[in-house]
Amino acid sequence: MLAAPNKDSRPLCTAKEIIDLYLEEGATIFRNDHKATWAQVVLEAVLLYIKYYDGSNETLRSLHDMFIRPRLAVLEAPPVSNGVEPDEEAPAAMEDYIQEHAGAILQALCHSQGLALDSLPFQEGIKEFAEGLRETLLNPDFVRYALLRPKYDGEGLRKVVRGKLGNHRLQETVTNVVVPTFDIKRNQPVVFSTSKARQDRVMDPCLSDICIAATAAPTFFPAHKFNTISFRPLKHEEFNLVDAGVFANNPTTVAMNEVWRMIDRGEELPVEVSAMDCSKLCILSIGTGVTQPLIDTLMYSTGSLVDYNVALLFKSQRCEDNYLRIQEDHLDPALGAMDDTSSMEKLIEVGENLLERQVYRTDCETRKYQPVKGAGTNKEALTKLAHQLVAERRRRGATAPPILLSVTDITSVVEPRPKRLKSTYVVQ
Repeated sequence: MLAAPNKDSRPLCTAKEIIDLYLEEGATIFRNDHKATWAQVVLEAVLLYIKYYDGSNETLRSLHDMFIRPRLAVLEAPPVSNGVEPDEEAPAAMEDYIQEHAGAILQALCHSQGLALDSLPFQEGIKEFAEGLRETLLNPDFVRYALLRPKYDGEGLRKVVRGKLGNHRLQETVTNVVVPTFDIKRNQPVVFSTSKARQDRVMDPCLSDICIAATAAPTFFPAHKFNTISFRPLKHEEFNLVDAGVFANNPTTVAMNEVWRMIDRGEELPVEVSAMDCSKLCILSIGTGVTQPLIDTLMYSTGSLVDYNVALLFKSQRCEDNYLRIQEDHLDPALGAMDDTSSMEKLIEVGENLLERQVYRTDCETRKYQPVKGAGTNKEALTKLAHQLVAERRRRGATAPPILLSVTDITSVVEPRPKRLKSTYVVQ
């Protein structure tokens, strides 16, 4: 979104405006029209019942009447309007049927196990019921549905992004961008770029589709489906995309690969550079923080490997100062939820403190992220890079596209010398 053009072919918004957009539209983007599943209702009721009535002579009928039925009434109540109209043409889902009939399903489950709701004592009945329900809960299909089903329906996200970006296409960006995504239907990465978009119409979707796909983090938003078409030659492509974090949680190498791809294709570059030559590249890689929960640990493990490999590559070519990685590796877990807009002010404070922290780099011997002696602070390193970018823009002239520097999770690949600069930005 930072590279989208406005009517004057300037950046549509700044990084600060992205923060304001997040705060203003957070309630719309992260709206949740999904109802709890029948299993969640049943299990919540069982836990509450055990908490308050453990040891009593109540029956399973009491469980249903006192705990499950009231919750079903809440689930079936009309959702509170938040300014977003529901999609009237959305297809009915089996999930909706199950939710509306959760009470009957519970009763059917009990009867299928030979349990009598009216007469069976709770202590005995709940044990047998739990044993029978275990097969359902441990079923791979149920686990896959319960764990991977998106938390939000994505309608609010699509409304906000499309309203902001309109019909602008990828080839219109004010600077070169690279956007990695993952196609869950083809089970392979799909990397979009301004360069590809200008060569192949099929790889030139609307910027709104790109942003929605790159935001569709599994478990938060559903995959984004869209189609592109080219008439010369006639080609059609269908995409079913999610966020690239599943394969490129740290997109640094994606940016480098884009430069090397352009070299391989013989495309004209502002500077002569050979493949795998890192001395002509300067990389700024800004992470979004790491917490300790299992999912974050699994995602960060791939990103840390990329960081190590890039650091080792630059060190082997005696140009390790050309690689700057800024990451908060001990982020407070309370601030790690991407759908909690209330934590934005504290995250800004974390970022400001990070600017004053000494430059860190991955030690190629210990693989630890450690401070670099004599390297100054992150703020000083960014200021130095900003001066290089300003000098390069002046060299290109007033008609050259602006070079963006964002505090979002982006990786910038630039030429460090004041002459003949090539800039590529990977946005995730």
